Amino acid sequence: MTIISETNGDVWIHRERDQLWWTVSKADAPEIIEEIEPNSLQASPRVYVCHKPCEPWANHNKKGNRLEWKTLHSKAKEFLFTEGTLQKLGDDHAEYALAMIAGTDLTPWYDRPTWRAKAAAARSGSLSLYTMRGSEQLSRWL
Repeated sequence: MTIISETNGDVWIHRERDQLWWTVSKADAPEIIEEIEPNSLQASPRVYVCHKPCEPWANHNKKGNRLEWKTLHSKAKEFLFTEGTLQKLGDDHAEYALAMIAGTDLTPWYDRPTWRAKAAAARSGSLSLYTMRGSEQLSRWL
């Protein structure tokens, strides 16, 4: 909850089925709400939800092109996918994600030998989320 409540000006990326969504967190204070989780198997089904203000979520880049999971490079899918709720990207991957959101040329990454190899493997078939609640909030169930 600390990570979300203290974020300010950070880009957040979320995959929802075949769409890729992104937002930027605001400096505004979060709202923390205690809720009852009706499907909980715990003796105490209470959870705390942190709602952090952010810019409206978008599923298109800054040039208006939709961001769809199936159109991402196989290497990008590798580091943008996470089974955990939160993941911080390394510097190079973060630069790629920001370029993707900006709608700028991604060729500098695609021309790299490791990216080419990953794409070739994906074509040959040899390759084997933080939640979004509401349109203008980052949320984390605890």
